[in-house]
Amino acid sequence: MFNHGQNCAVTFYDGTNYTGAFFYRLPRGSFLANLAYDRWSDGTSPNDKISSHKWC
Repeated sequence: MFNHGQNCAVTFYDGTNYTGAFFYRLPRGSFLANLAYDRWSDGTSPNDKISSHKWC
């Protein structure tokens, strides 16, 4: 995935409606080639776990 946002980062959450214990923040202009290789705030993989996201 790629953050083509105009002015902010996007934050992904493991729970619905911007909730959950864990999150991942993707800065503007950044990309992730494979979620299996990246890590949540707790060190686990976000692959197949994202339930919601929020800009800025």
